[in-house]
Amino acid sequence: MVSLFRIWCETERSNSVAKVSNVTNHRTNRCLVLQKALIQTVRTIDMNRRGLLSGVTLITATLAGCLGSPGNDSARPTKVENSQFETGVETNSRGIFGPKITVDQEAATVTVEGISEYGSSSCGYLRLQHVDYDTEQAVLQVAIGSGSDEPSEEQGYCGDDVGADSYRVVVRFDEGVPKRVEAKQTFGRENTEEFD
Repeated sequence: MVSLFRIWCETERSNSVAKVSNVTNHRTNRCLVLQKALIQTVRTIDMNRRGLLSGVTLITATLAGCLGSPGNDSARPTKVENSQFETGVETNSRGIFGPKITVDQEAATVTVEGISEYGSSSCGYLRLQHVDYDTEQAVLQVAIGSGSDEPSEEQGYCGDDVGADSYRVVVRFDEGVPKRVEAKQTFGRENTEEFD
């Protein structure tokens, strides 16, 4: 029984290396303390029926405090610290599939990138339409729109063709990343991703 618990805690410790959460480290340390207490208790348990039942109850209670996925305890942001928008960037995203959404848990950032069209290649451009974060639902909404400048005197008019450009939006939070990210770009292309 003790061996099984030791193996489980070793597995939990190995898994915690891949996690960056302080909660995970705390849980692993707690398991080590509980393991020592469990070993001490098992040594003192009388192997009669009543002692065995109390030992099983103790083991169940001990494991109940340790079990559970550390990812469920990941912190969610409480506010947006800042956002950056730039165009003409290198991206492996294809515009026809809509925005590409990625997150960096350690840096507490969400990146939305892609290629999007806009009206008139001579006067149009892409712009960040809005970045909205719903704290209660932990949902981030990012929208890329288009704008248009007046034609220069040399041009005299704006062409009626369609231009396209690459873009990248990086949204930085105070901690963690949202549960859900919804991103939209011009011509109705959109994408949604959920993160544990």
